[in-house]
Amino acid sequence: MKINSSVDEQKEPPVKEVDVNQTETDNNNNNNNSNSNISNEVNTLPPPPSTTTSTTTTTTPPPKINYIIATYSGISKSREKYDDETTLVLQKHMKILCHSLKYTAHIKQVTLVIPRVKSNFYSNYYDIGIYVSIIKKLNIDVVILNSNIPFGSSYSQYLYAYSQFPDFDHYIVMEDDWVPFPNTLSFDKLLLEEYEKVNFEGFLSAWVTSYSNLPLHSAISVGIISKDSFKKTYNNITNNEFNFDRSDITQYDFSNFFTNNDYSDSGKKYMIPFWETTHGVIYEYATHLSPNYLLVPIQLLQLNKYKYIIGNYTVRDKEKPNFDIKLLSLNIHNVFKANAECNEVTLKQDRMNKEADRHRREERNRQEERKRQEERMEERQREVKRQIMEERQMLIDRTYLYKLNVYKISSNSEKRMEKKNNINQQQKINPNVMFKLK
Repeated sequence: MKINSSVDEQKEPPVKEVDVNQTETDNNNNNNNSNSNISNEVNTLPPPPSTTTSTTTTTTPPPKINYIIATYSGISKSREKYDDETTLVLQKHMKILCHSLKYTAHIKQVTLVIPRVKSNFYSNYYDIGIYVSIIKKLNIDVVILNSNIPFGSSYSQYLYAYSQFPDFDHYIVMEDDWVPFPNTLSFDKLLLEEYEKVNFEGFLSAWVTSYSNLPLHSAISVGIISKDSFKKTYNNITNNEFNFDRSDITQYDFSNFFTNNDYSDSGKKYMIPFWETTHGVIYEYATHLSPNYLLVPIQLLQLNKYKYIIGNYTVRDKEKPNFDIKLLSLNIHNVFKANAECNEVTLKQDRMNKEADRHRREERNRQEERKRQEERMEERQREVKRQIMEERQMLIDRTYLYKLNVYKISSNSEKRMEKKNNINQQQKINPNVMFKLK
C-alpha cells in the first residue's frame, strides 16, 4: 500500500509525550437571563451511570478504551484570523474532557501526542497541568507522548499512539479542537454501542460522505476504532516501509485504511457540525435534524462568536429555520447549558494561573535583586582591587626613588674618595705641592 504524503488542508496537524504535569467563555448569547438559567440547570445533571456489572462466571470484562488526542502547538496565522483563542484550544479540550469523563465507564487512559514543531509555537499551549490532575483523580491514566517526530497530520499521530499502546480494546481518536458534547453523558458508551450495532471491523467516524471528487470516506475523522482494525492497518503500512519521520497520512488515506461508517446517520441520530477553518463559520451537514450531539468542534460552544449555519438558516439570523424550531431551540439551549459546569474548572484554572503569575513575578524580582547585589559586590571587589593596585604602584615608585637616591649618594661618595686618594698620591710624589681640596 502506498501512502500519500500530502497533508490534509482543512485541518491542522495535532501533537504527544509520556508523563503529564484550554478556557473559553461561552456564556450569554444576547441576554442576561440565559446565564441564570444555565447555572440552575447544571445542578440537574443526572448522576454518573453505575459501573457495576454482573459477577456471573460468563461475564466478560468491560472493554478498555484509550482516548487519543492529536495536538499541534505551531502558530497558525490563518486560524488566528477567526479564532483569537487558538493558543488555548488544548486547554479548552481538557476542561470539557474533565467534565465528560465523570460520566464515562470505559475510558481508562487519555493519551496526548506531542509532535516536533519545526517553526514558532504557542508557549502556553500545553499548560494543562490542572486538568491532568483532575483526570487522574478519576482513576484514569494520562500519558503524554513526546514523540519528537514532525507529524504533518493528526492521522499519523493516531497510528503512532496505537503503536505505543496496542493493547486497548478500542480507541477514540480526537483532534485537539474536537470534544465530546458536554451535555451528552457517557459518550464513550454511546460510541461503543453504535460501533457494535454496525457490527463491523473498521472506523466509525462522525460523518462518511464523498466530496471534492473523492470517493466515499470518513470526511470528519474523529470517532472510534477497534484494536483489531488498528492492528491490521498498522501492520499493513509498516510492512510497506512506512516511516513516521518521512511520510505523512492525509485524511483520505487514513479513511482508506478502514471499512468506514458513521454514527450520525446523516443527522437522524446526531447532528454533524463542522467548523470551517478558512471561513470561520460552523456548517451543519446533517440532512435531518436531531436534538442530539455526540462529538463536536469546540467552536460550537462559542455561538456568541461564530455563525452556525443549519441548512439555509443561520442561528444568529432572524429568519425562521427550515427545520423544526422546537428542536433547533433545544439544540441551542443545550449548547449553552453544556458550558455551565465547565466554567467552574475555568475559574479554578484562572485562580491558579494568577497565583502562578504572582509566584513568577516574585521569583523574578528575587532573581533581579540577587543580580543587583552580585553586581554591587563585583563593583566593590573591582574598587578594592584598583586601590590595591594603586598602592602597590605607589610602593614601587617610592622604592625606585629610594634606590635612585641611594645610588646617587653612593656614587658621589665614591667620587670624593677617589679624588682624595689622587691628591694623597701626588703629595707623596711632590710633598712641596699643596692641593686644596674642594
